[in-house]
Amino acid sequence: MIKVCLISRIFSSRGTGVGVYSRNLYDGLKNDGSLDISRIELDNQNLLKYLFNGRIKLHFKLPDADVYHGLGAPFTHTSNKDKTLVTIHDILEIDFFHISPFLDNNGKIVEWLNRLHNRRAVLKCKHIITTSNDTKDKLCTLYNLELDRISVVRMGFIDDRLSYKDKESDTYNIGTISALYKRKRVDILIKAFLKADIKNSRLFIGGEGAEEDYLRKIADGDDRVKFLGFISDEHLNDFYNNLNVFVFPTAYEGYGFPMVEAMKCRKSVVTLDDAYIPSDVKNRTHVSSINELANDLKHGNFNCDIESNLEFAKEHSPENMVKETKKVYRYYF
Repeated sequence: MIKVCLISRIFSSRGTGVGVYSRNLYDGLKNDGSLDISRIELDNQNLLKYLFNGRIKLHFKLPDADVYHGLGAPFTHTSNKDKTLVTIHDILEIDFFHISPFLDNNGKIVEWLNRLHNRRAVLKCKHIITTSNDTKDKLCTLYNLELDRISVVRMGFIDDRLSYKDKESDTYNIGTISALYKRKRVDILIKAFLKADIKNSRLFIGGEGAEEDYLRKIADGDDRVKFLGFISDEHLNDFYNNLNVFVFPTAYEGYGFPMVEAMKCRKSVVTLDDAYIPSDVKNRTHVSSINELANDLKHGNFNCDIESNLEFAKEHSPENMVKETKKVYRYYF
């Protein structure tokens, strides 16, 4: 029996990508009779907790294990390199340049520390899991790593409830879902939608965040623009299937879960040409530009391979992620 200790800052669907990944991996592994699974949940809600939990407290909480799997690299710390596995979720965990313009001073300090800890974790661990080939290539280049030190395992966040069903509405529906923050650039989408002025159309915006009041001002009371707030897992399938096209105007994304969720529901996905998104995902989207987005939405000719994208989305099931992660445990430890 292999003893595995999972270490994450949070195991929850409300904990963004890392939280969903951590929860789904733990739930999938805990009932495997060949594994003895324990977990440690840490908290980095502020800088002091980040420093204390990630660098000090963890020393006193580690149980005896064959594998210490850090589900977010900054929280992996053990003196035994041969027992350490880390997951680097995306390029942004190691490429601070693209993050910094969107952060306040406190956020910049935290992200700078994240990068330092990621570098240490990468150099001190036995094996690495990444979620994209872009991140694998970036790690190999930055740290001169051998390819066989890194395994690509798709993050298992696609809910089984996500699947295609016939669209019931006869309106032309455009949609996006994300936290409503500056880097998500939902304002670009609203402006393009209003400029396109498509007959019998709607724009659905899912999510909450600090930019909501600003975005509502841009919409200027146009009743075609619908702010839906937080959309629960139970209602995601209805959200995606109500759309004709899903637009993700983000400036940068570590991976971009909503794009893959939309692909699972057989929707065309639009991104912008200046967006920093792993090619694993971006190359499967219709790439527009800020200036051309309104025109592309109006004419609806999106260059997406719906069938190929559906198969790609299926790779992101929790079952597949658990199966591939167990292979890493058994082969490398």
